[in-house]
This record gives sequence, C-alpha cells and structure tokens, in this order.
Amino acid sequence: MTASDYSKHYDENNDFKECIKALFNQSMIFLGCSLSADRVISEFTEIVASTDQDNLPKHYAFLSCQNLEKNDRKEKRESLNKANIYPIWYKGDHDECIEALFEKLAEE
Repeated sequence: MTASDYSKHYDENNDFKECIKALFNQSMIFLGCSLSADRVISEFTEIVASTDQDNLPKHYAFLSCQNLEKNDRKEKRESLNKANIYPIWYKGDHDECIEALFEKLAEE
C-alpha cells in the first residue's frame, strides 16, 4: 500500500472508519493479537464514547497474562473496556489454551 493509497482509504474517504463501524455491530473475539494502541482500538473507543454503551455488543480478546504483572493486566483491561473489549486471560501455550477455550464454548 502506497502512502497515497493509505491516505485515500484511511483519511480522505473514511472507508476504514465505516468498515470498523460495520464490524463493531457484531460481537467479535480477537485471537493472536496484542491489541496495543492501534487504529482499530481507537475507532472502537470512539464508537463507545459516542454511543449508548448499554446497546453495544461486547467484544472479547484472548490474551496471555504470562509476562504481565497484576497492575499491567488491570491497566490493559481498563484500556480495552473503553473499546467495549473484555479480555479472557490465559497462561500457558497459546494454541492449547485457544483450543481449550473453543472446546468449552462448544460444550455450552
């Protein structure tokens, strides 16, 4: 993607923002991403701030807590909650934990 392509789709036409709004309307689960401060999280946070939060779908993120201190986890959770994303913390092997999560969800 060139700089002009980026500008055209992200800044000028609001295509990215409209795409994020469309995605936001369904509950999502984020797997395999750190969800650091990025454009998606910023857009989600803007949507939550400008809308009645009680009527918004909740989103979830499957995140490792292996190398995080308790305060870091709290800070990350609070930051994600502003974007209506709720972390599901796990310790251990990423693939095994994801498999266990989906097995548990399938049971219910």
